[in-house]
Amino acid sequence: AEAIQALEGVLALKPDSARAHGKLGTYYAVVGQRARAIEHLQAVAPCDPDDPYGHNMLGWLAYLDGDSASAVEAFRRADEVRPFSAEINYRWGLALLKLRQWPQAETRFRQVLLIDPNHAGADQGLSHALVQQSQFEEAVRTARRAARLTKFQNADILLSLGDAYAAAGRRADAVAALTQALDAAPANNPELAARLRQRLDELRARSK
Repeated sequence: AEAIQALEGVLALKPDSARAHGKLGTYYAVVGQRARAIEHLQAVAPCDPDDPYGHNMLGWLAYLDGDSASAVEAFRRADEVRPFSAEINYRWGLALLKLRQWPQAETRFRQVLLIDPNHAGADQGLSHALVQQSQFEEAVRTARRAARLTKFQNADILLSLGDAYAAAGRRADAVAALTQALDAAPANNPELAARLRQRLDELRARSK
């Protein structure tokens, strides 16, 4: 609330501050005032056409709201302003996964890895896109790399590794990865733990 008040004061003195509009839009989104958030985020580009922040955040809010098509369009505009951003390309890839546009998602995640070779999330996303295109062995390699980058402590990434192993027909490896994921699952995320137990039960049932 204090940050919002301070930024409103900045805009009263300098109404064309792209940075103030962007930050204010983000803070309004945090406190649940989406309409005001969007209003300020949309004001970023008119104030500074070279600042991708407004497009990027509008895309992220659309993605969180489940509107992946609008998210993709916003990330495309952000990329036109700043075409070599790992964050923009990663978020773009996530939205494309939601739309089941597997080759396009693969392109975005590969771009992220070109920019930041140690981006575990991009390796994870790439693995998902590759599984859907029946490129199972590379999917396993990228998922394993994501797991190594997170020291085999990220339950969600280990779930992706288990799924990649399962898709590649490596059922024992899949069970091992999912068991490790269950051990790493945070106590405050019972939904993830439930998903992991369900996947393990499914894999074990197929082995009988």
